[in-house]
Amino acid sequence: MSDIAKIMNEFNVPMLSASENGPTNAEIAMAQEIARLRARVAVLARGREALDDTVSELLNAGATDAVGIPTDLTDRIGVDESFAHVGERWGELNTLVNAAGPVDVGVNRFEDTDDDEWMATFDIGTLSAVRCVRAALPLLRAAEWARIVNVSAHSTKRQSPEIVAYTASKGAVLAMTRAMARALGEFGITANTIYPGNIPTEHFRMLTENEDLAKQRLSLQSIKRFGTPKDLAN
Repeated sequence: MSDIAKIMNEFNVPMLSASENGPTNAEIAMAQEIARLRARVAVLARGREALDDTVSELLNAGATDAVGIPTDLTDRIGVDESFAHVGERWGELNTLVNAAGPVDVGVNRFEDTDDDEWMATFDIGTLSAVRCVRAALPLLRAAEWARIVNVSAHSTKRQSPEIVAYTASKGAVLAMTRAMARALGEFGITANTIYPGNIPTEHFRMLTENEDLAKQRLSLQSIKRFGTPKDLAN
């Protein structure tokens, strides 16, 4: 085992808060890379069956412990209870990855998005991360070192007319993370944002199923291929 792996095994207790309907293949890939460092991994998402499958994959990948906790990330009380469960199990948390994003809302053109959909989009796209960080903060502060990674979206840098509300919610994640880094830095907690590019997942099959869309998206990229879940994980 490498020295890095030994350190991760001793200290790291990552948390992945996955998409509301269950972990996507990209989110599972991120968790698997953490598991290969022999870390302990918890996954928060809806869908008991999907969580059970994910836990099995993480244990097979090398996690020293893995747990899936059914959680509605739009429910503050439910999120608090899930992190309390993590606290009882491990006592601290080194890494929090907030990967949840809108799937069934926020993916319409501006004129087709009403106030209710805007609110629902921000509820899962932005406030889910707020709830998770707030609930995790005592555990993060208890650890010797701690990291927060919030997943935004490439559409915040290259706008698309079909996902205005989605993009706005992920833009809010960026602004929040920058302010959060300043607010939590005094406790030794870092906060950073990553921007996944065009990565086909279960929720974005149109990237591979729609040939014209695929060509249009690839034409905007320097590397003429779509990313893979493993690209994001690494």
